[in-house]
Amino acid sequence: MALNEKFNRSYKQADPTAGGQGRAGVLPHIPDVERALTTLDDEVYAQLLHEYHHGRERGQTTHNKYLDPHFTWMPGFTNVITGWPGHGKSRLFFELLLLRAAFAGKKSAIWPSENLPPKTFYQDLLHTLTGQPADKSQHGYMGLAELKRATDFLREYIILLNPPTGMGYTPPHMLAICEAAIAKHGVAHCMLDPWNKQDHSAKVKLGGDEGYLIHTLGLCTKWSQDTRQCLVLTAHPRRLDELKYGQTRPVPDGATISGGQMWENAPHFVGAVHRMFKHIPGNREAAFYAHKCKDEQHVAALGTVGGYGLDGSPPLVPVAFDPITMRYRWGRERWSPLDGEKVKIIYASPAAAPAPQLPLAPVAPALPTPLRTAGPTNFEEAGPQPNEIPANWHPNGRPITLPSPHSGNA
Repeated sequence: MALNEKFNRSYKQADPTAGGQGRAGVLPHIPDVERALTTLDDEVYAQLLHEYHHGRERGQTTHNKYLDPHFTWMPGFTNVITGWPGHGKSRLFFELLLLRAAFAGKKSAIWPSENLPPKTFYQDLLHTLTGQPADKSQHGYMGLAELKRATDFLREYIILLNPPTGMGYTPPHMLAICEAAIAKHGVAHCMLDPWNKQDHSAKVKLGGDEGYLIHTLGLCTKWSQDTRQCLVLTAHPRRLDELKYGQTRPVPDGATISGGQMWENAPHFVGAVHRMFKHIPGNREAAFYAHKCKDEQHVAALGTVGGYGLDGSPPLVPVAFDPITMRYRWGRERWSPLDGEKVKIIYASPAAAPAPQLPLAPVAPALPTPLRTAGPTNFEEAGPQPNEIPANWHPNGRPITLPSPHSGNA
């Protein structure tokens, strides 16, 4: 029986999900359709063999001992973070990206559309990095030498995405701009904050919220897997008309994000930042919730840090935002990873160097330790590795280069 006869459904009109291709009741013709078929070939086997010897890939630390059980950075994951406006989701993840820069040398590209102009965005990052305001009119301001050193650090590791007037800012445009940051600066993390500030004018053409999110969130997850970027999308919950000012708002999750159920279905990870007592003046308690994770065993366990129990019991690990240092404080000791000496070295004025000591005997130069990969954002050192991975496989995902100025419009 012919393929068309076997699957002929005698529809009166062509299925719109086939993109208008083909005739009614006939499956579309796809040139080179075999390219969509994948078997367990030598390349896949080589990757399996590599993880057999070295272990399954796991999420990379946030450098926060309290947060790691419920969130880690998995290359290739699209992470959706929700939270009510003003509850601190953007600020928490700006801080986490600073930690990646300070402790792992990872660069980030950030589109902070609600924290512009660039001066304001970088001033807040300087304050969080140093714990001191970059403003001489405020108490405890940083010194000029500290300002210069901290600025040099941010210039190197935090790339601001700020498309000018006339440049597109739909989700595909923003991912293309992220690719430019990957090609030019070697970033490992991309953050688009928030989703609702992008251009979503194609929503009507794609059949409303659900059809649009199926398309765009599918694009985001495929892109993050393809490039092995840690992609962060922040998204607001839908409006709750029944709540009045001064009432405690519920903890949002993927199902409550404005737009529909696809927010819970499509991403690899869904989390929330919530301030349960924001309506109380001066209360800055916060909590992080892990609602969904595609790989709980290797990335993050569901649960909360800083959240109250269903019976009203206080959190085992209190979390609060400190406006003086512009940092989140964790645990009863009010700890922050940015308090450590390794971070202070970044911006503190260097101490006077001791007089050089002549060696007693000639010292042979040490041989450099080979890197696991030649990728621009992978700094994990390792000994010589067996030749298990094929030449066309790259641990940092698809190699990306800047497009030619004459290759097409942005």
